Amino acid sequence: MPLKKEDASRIKKNYKNIIENLRLDSILDQMIEDEVFDLDDLEKINSRATQKDKNREFVTLLIRSHQKGYEVFIKCLKEDDSYKDIAQQIEDTKVEIIQEEKIEDWIGDRMPSDKGGKYLKDIDLLCFSKAITPAHLQIVGTCLGFSKVDVEHIEYKHLRAPEAACHDLLVKWRNKLGHSATVEKLMEIFFIAHKNTSESIHEEKIWDALEKI
Repeated sequence: MPLKKEDASRIKKNYKNIIENLRLDSILDQMIEDEVFDLDDLEKINSRATQKDKNREFVTLLIRSHQKGYEVFIKCLKEDDSYKDIAQQIEDTKVEIIQEEKIEDWIGDRMPSDKGGKYLKDIDLLCFSKAITPAHLQIVGTCLGFSKVDVEHIEYKHLRAPEAACHDLLVKWRNKLGHSATVEKLMEIFFIAHKNTSESIHEEKIWDALEKI
């Protein structure tokens, strides 16, 4: 389950307090044990020069993680007497309750009525791949059902051509699903990516692709 926008907002509103006061050793151990972060994430954090920079990298990864990440983080804070007040402050932070967006509202009348069940051909995937932000390929890949390692292999294969990596990711997804890989199914996945991290996709390019299919 993607991190709720309200909880992401709570973390951001307490950003300075987290950055200035946390030491991460025990928290990171728990994040690894609960499979919120992996060893690559740990390496990214520990590569930062100062504690504040480590904390900044940690918060960035936390916000990009799933709801479980937030819950494990709060649990770790509560279990440490030094951080109980921070946990309480985060949980007590008032945020605007964000109305749950529905896919029908997001797409509007842009979906051609007779195209939802259309099987995605190579030319269709080429158009839709332009909607993926290469820097957020991991997020879209997760929404498509790929592991982090799978996406990293694709990124490495197309190291100098990130746009090609986006196309390759969609082709592999289509080939894995077979004839279940329809326009409607891809729209559902793009919507999940949009809700998770809006910058991961370019909406206008999705609408352009819908017009071309």
